[in-house]
Amino acid sequence: MLTTPRLIQDPNRRNGYALAVALVLLVSAALRLWQLGTPAEMMFDEIYYAKDGKAIVDGRVGTEGEYRWAAGDEVSWPHPEMGKYAIAAGILLFGDRSFGWRLPAVVAGVALLACVYPLGRRMGLSPPWALLGLLFAAADPLGITQSRIATLDIFIAVWTVVTLLCVLKYVQ
Repeated sequence: MLTTPRLIQDPNRRNGYALAVALVLLVSAALRLWQLGTPAEMMFDEIYYAKDGKAIVDGRVGTEGEYRWAAGDEVSWPHPEMGKYAIAAGILLFGDRSFGWRLPAVVAGVALLACVYPLGRRMGLSPPWALLGLLFAAADPLGITQSRIATLDIFIAVWTVVTLLCVLKYVQ
């Protein structure tokens, strides 16, 4: 059974690791935000999810016609809703443009990274190894890409990691 991670006794070392984690998260956020609005048009599966986010903002979702399962103007109605709601929130805050569609994915990607170090510690890794795991996760090209486009994959990943972290915290 996994035990609760041991705290770092030396405050200078503990603060050093906290600073290193914060620095990795800050650099990761800057990398993901850099030219986020470029290209300005929808790419890849954004044609589904950004349109669905806009349909949610405009209130054009829900059943239409005689069939209760018909989705209205929502294009990807069989897919999970929380990611589309997050994209809709970005559209509400920053407008129906590429920056608005993509910013929620950046937030989710950085939130995922914020969970990696504590998850590694809860899984029994020492602080240097947990920090190395965070560095690898932060440098992963697929993770960077998924957290820069308005698709649902990064939202599923972040909720999975949060769930694992909560389960480990409960078990320990």
